Amino acid sequence: MLRIVVQSGVNAQGSVLVADEAAVLLGRGAYIHPTLVCFEKAVKRRAFGRAFHIDPHDGTPLDTANLQTRLNGIVNKMSSPNE
Repeated sequence: MLRIVVQSGVNAQGSVLVADEAAVLLGRGAYIHPTLVCFEKAVKRRAFGRAFHIDPHDGTPLDTANLQTRLNGIVNKMSSPNE
């Protein structure tokens, strides 16, 4: 399982979702399987907003681009053969 945390004030867009692979970042965490399928389901179901108690009507979007990029790297690393 991969721990996800929210970092606020990182950019002008609002809060940013960050992969916490070492489980050392402060704050509330949410866990997902480290796959793009689980990530996409969580985004579609707005699970991150619920997990982090973020009101969807306050106008502050969650930036998921950083997390999606990181998950692509994790998936590629897991699927590449060991050299």
